[in-house]
Amino acid sequence: MRPGFGVPGDDARVNDLRTIASNELVFADDLQCQVERLVLLRRIAGGINASEQQALYRKHTRRAGGKKKGRGNRQLEYEEWRLFASLEHLLASTRASLGHELVAKIGREPGDAIWLWSLGRLGARIPLYGPPHSVVAAEVAGEWLKALLDLSTFTAVTASAIALIARCTDDRSRDIDDAIREQAISRLMVLGIAEETIQPLSKYVSPERADAVRSFGESLPPGLQVVSSSNCLLSVPALRSSGPTLSKPA
Repeated sequence: MRPGFGVPGDDARVNDLRTIASNELVFADDLQCQVERLVLLRRIAGGINASEQQALYRKHTRRAGGKKKGRGNRQLEYEEWRLFASLEHLLASTRASLGHELVAKIGREPGDAIWLWSLGRLGARIPLYGPPHSVVAAEVAGEWLKALLDLSTFTAVTASAIALIARCTDDRSRDIDDAIREQAISRLMVLGIAEETIQPLSKYVSPERADAVRSFGESLPPGLQVVSSSNCLLSVPALRSSGPTLSKPA
């Protein structure tokens, strides 16, 4: 099923699976069941349409709000954030609000890989599958990038988040300010980050499989090929005219 779209029949399969996953868990108090349902939803997020993504987001934010009175489970919180960051059909304003929360979390825990990965997905200039109008405004993403560059703790995941947010596109309205991007390039060079990671920050480079894997957060199934377009990382118009997808090699 990963990433939830790509071959004929995925729409029906994702809809059936989403319907099952929306039911109450039989073992509702079992933490592992709760976590694995979130993982499942994240993996098929690309096949969930905009209205269903909005409903999914509202459902889980209500649950998260109910847990604020007590101390929630960290693993469950992580998977909720990874799911939210993967819902690329959410409004740009909603994704911006989520990103602001993550910047505050990163300020307190600058080395936390989940917060950093999630912010990178939310601020990415080239989405994995979502539409351009859901991309967070360049000015907002630029502020997040400055916050990342000011961190005292710097990890490989920090560099990955910076690469997603500072990447050049072929659409100037989505590109962040040149001065901030130059700062990002300089910081990555000083830290010895690989040239192939830095190059897409200085000029538009067509996305490749490695970019999709970085955005997806885990390896894709063997046999799937990334077909890039100017607006997203995964696209095969012949299979789905209204959205991106994957193709299998002949």
